[in-house]
Amino acid sequence: MASSNDNSNEPLWVVVETNYPTNYGCNRGRNWSRAAMIVRSDRSRSDRTYPSRDEAVKAARAKRNRNDFFTDACAPDPNDSDYDSEDYEGSDDSYEYQFSNTDEPPWDSADLQNWDNDEEVRFEVMTVAEFEKQEADDAAYVRRERMRHQYEGTIEHVILGMQIKDAGRVFYTQPPSPNSIKAELEIFDYEVEDDGETEKKGNYVPKKVDIPPNASSIKSLMYKGGDAFQKYTRKFRWEKISEETEDAKAKDFEASGLLCILKACTSLEELHIQCTNFNTFISPVLLLKMQTAAPHLARTLKVLSIRSPLQLEPDALAWISDFERLERLDISDAFSAEFYQDNYDYDCDHRTMSRPYDDQMMECIRSLTHLKRLDLGYGDGESQRHLYNYMLGRNIVSELEERSSYGDFEFTMNYFAKPEEWSSMTRKKAARYHALVKVFEDETADEDIRAMAEEELKTCPTCKNPAAKRCTGCKREFYCSVTCQKSDFKEHKKVCVERFN
Repeated sequence: MASSNDNSNEPLWVVVETNYPTNYGCNRGRNWSRAAMIVRSDRSRSDRTYPSRDEAVKAARAKRNRNDFFTDACAPDPNDSDYDSEDYEGSDDSYEYQFSNTDEPPWDSADLQNWDNDEEVRFEVMTVAEFEKQEADDAAYVRRERMRHQYEGTIEHVILGMQIKDAGRVFYTQPPSPNSIKAELEIFDYEVEDDGETEKKGNYVPKKVDIPPNASSIKSLMYKGGDAFQKYTRKFRWEKISEETEDAKAKDFEASGLLCILKACTSLEELHIQCTNFNTFISPVLLLKMQTAAPHLARTLKVLSIRSPLQLEPDALAWISDFERLERLDISDAFSAEFYQDNYDYDCDHRTMSRPYDDQMMECIRSLTHLKRLDLGYGDGESQRHLYNYMLGRNIVSELEERSSYGDFEFTMNYFAKPEEWSSMTRKKAARYHALVKVFEDETADEDIRAMAEEELKTCPTCKNPAAKRCTGCKREFYCSVTCQKSDFKEHKKVCVERFN
């Protein structure tokens, strides 16, 4: 019975039940951080408190025995009020239960090693004061991690603006921001409602694309399609290109605003294609039409970006290789699991079996001899598992990473698009210092973030201790002593000069 004496110095005990996500089952391969585990776990204490630990343990054992995660793993407890001897009648007396009626908490269902579980449950016994302290510590840790994440995001946003400016190429941030560098020509090829004279009211017709007078000198193009583009590309789904139909398919390009504008842009170096509609596929037939309508692209095009929600058919990768001067290919998150076919051979090693995009991906890379950067996307663990299971084999990604390490080209798998990285470590350090100063001096920024920036600025780069003395050259770097400043001078003098300039 729970104690009713509030003035007692004896601690009150509670049963704590925690449901937490696993790194197996549907979460296979997930590496949960402490903050993510805290946020995703469901932790609760019993409403009832107990005057002694023994009573709390007894109550916890009863809850464990009735929990579905521990079914058939706990020895029957005759002292349990819910114990029914008929449930155990006829059972083998020699059966060894994994959990007995004398073992001590904590008890974790993960010890049963059921690798299909997406979550597990843990029972603990502790005092009310211990539970409240753990809850407060966890809440404080999550707040610190969120603030740290927000702080790093603010610094990275400032650095991203520097990278975009230095790269000098077209770049669209997600979400849109002042850091974006727009293409010379932007075409929004959506559909508009018809006036009802030629079509029934409510139907839609493609918007007419106007060709600008300076189209022949335009270097970069952003084409963003809508329903019209989706309907146009849908006509070519699953079609195979044959010699008999190749010419006819290639010459019929007037119905597409994209092909019309590509024909006019004879100096185009950067082509960015986007679509507002999901399930819009880039097929080999469409790429054939692009190359036939604008054969100059094979010589002039250096950057091609086809990002999600657009999706590439596997065979379309082989046709991309015809743009032989490509230096950067951005196909982030543009693969589809629709082309995966399970052979139902459960004896084979599914880790090495071929995926729909394997051969085409390697053929494309081998053909693009001028390629300097490949952006594949799929930057988080969940999307990578989906990629490896249904679209592109892990061994192919490993080969791309290996070629990147040899310096053949830069290979990225980022959650968001990023510009070219700086190769100079000195430039990277200088950029971070500039970002820290900009955030610290921004009076409109969050006060906590400004304080974190100031703290990092006043950290000695040599020993990582708090510093109070500034470099007299750049007035930015802090050191704790002359000794640390002399130790860092060989590296800092490059950064110091760059900042000074």
